[in-house]
Amino acid sequence: MTYNKETAVNEALSWQHRATYSMQWDLRDGKQADGTTYFDCSAFVYYVLNKAGAWDNSYLKRSHYTGTLKQDLTNAGWVEVDGNHVSKGDVFIWGDNYGAGAGGISHTGLFMDDGDTIIHSSWYTAGKKNEAVVPTNHNSYWALDNKPEYHFFHSTGKSNPTPVNPQPPVNPKTYNDKFRAIGGEFAFTNTTFNVDAVKNINGLWQIADYRTVGGKREQFDWTKNGLPLAIMHRVDNGDNGNVQVGAKVRFDAGWDRGTIDYYQDNSATVGINYSGYGTIWYDSDFAYNM
Repeated sequence: MTYNKETAVNEALSWQHRATYSMQWDLRDGKQADGTTYFDCSAFVYYVLNKAGAWDNSYLKRSHYTGTLKQDLTNAGWVEVDGNHVSKGDVFIWGDNYGAGAGGISHTGLFMDDGDTIIHSSWYTAGKKNEAVVPTNHNSYWALDNKPEYHFFHSTGKSNPTPVNPQPPVNPKTYNDKFRAIGGEFAFTNTTFNVDAVKNINGLWQIADYRTVGGKREQFDWTKNGLPLAIMHRVDNGDNGNVQVGAKVRFDAGWDRGTIDYYQDNSATVGINYSGYGTIWYDSDFAYNM
């Protein structure tokens, strides 16, 4: 198969005002529903590159996300280039270990030109209907994402016969497995947390939202489930310095998305490490669907 960069960019641009951002495993690969088509960032790149001849659609039969792109691109004859040699149709990958590292930010998309403008399915659109795919200045968006590790890939037109390591088909049955199927990526971008309780634990003010433990108040543990107010803000027009029961809060930008760090399958929970604040455990259903 031969990759056509013009086809790739035109295909990507054609999805403006037609696609909605979603990381749900059963929606993210171009599922059409409710008058829109759903993509997350990596599924959008896989889809566009399939349409542009980089590979066939066999990727749909296995786990695929930002962290698997490097190997798939390499197998399809792509090579890593530095920022001075980026050109139209090239792919960028952000995140630790080429987007495969646990925790932190990962993202991917395509260049529309020689390094200035990218086209991608942006999580910042927060699920706004038909507004996921947008052209953006690369450096500005990279800075907005707190300047994660970055890599650029260019197609040579020569495929590598080395097969991708076999992976099981994507057919997750639990919410933990659904997270694994999308590389553990989570987003609380548009999630409003209810303040059910407020407490100072070891000098750190925290709030409790009992939905994070499946609504089971008796299972809430401040040392495991408390949410630090230092990285949150009110969204109910109240005073951030005076958060009381009944307030509504969200995570600050930069703390509201990343990848899952730990899984506990027996309790159906996931752990997210917040640098400087420790690991917070969430009910998997809540974390996935919020």
